[in-house]
Amino acid sequence: MFRDPVLWRNLKKHVEANFLIKRKVHTWHAGCSTGEEVYSLGILLKESRMLHKASAVATDFNQNSIEEARSGVYHKIKMIENESNYREFNAVDNFANYYTTDGKHATMDPQLIRNTEFRYHNLITDSFPNGFDLIFCRNVMIYFDAIAKVKLLDKFYDALNPGGYFIIGFFDTINYLMDSKKFKLADEEAKIFQKVG
Repeated sequence: MFRDPVLWRNLKKHVEANFLIKRKVHTWHAGCSTGEEVYSLGILLKESRMLHKASAVATDFNQNSIEEARSGVYHKIKMIENESNYREFNAVDNFANYYTTDGKHATMDPQLIRNTEFRYHNLITDSFPNGFDLIFCRNVMIYFDAIAKVKLLDKFYDALNPGGYFIIGFFDTINYLMDSKKFKLADEEAKIFQKVG
């Protein structure tokens, strides 16, 4: 959780500056894997007092990963790294407030995902949902060729609300494929793009 803490620190600033006045905040985690990103955003929104108006769709093509994400149960070894990342994101609050533990595993607070729908989705073959303020697709498109990436970027653009944010991974090298008429770089350090228009 909170992988690449600079992303989460910077994203919190963008979210608070732009979403506090919104009645609803809708997020898509495209390629959510085992869900750490979903819980990270839940914590960010809770600490920004926006969790009550947030909803999310978390998708992946691996059904086992989706089930693990939905359960929110992680081995304590993973939680050591998660705790370290969280401290870089927020040095004041206590990460342990967001989970319970039996000593071997940690179970994340289900309230963090109370308005999250987990479901199967194939980015290449399935139609895209839409109406999102935030879309995460981090370190997923590294597996696709340039032609597929351009097609996906067009679909992500259509799925975003005006002014919505598109967040890619630190290992994604797709900046050169981004259409400047569709996306502007809102935060270079955190690899956050914003929909133009």
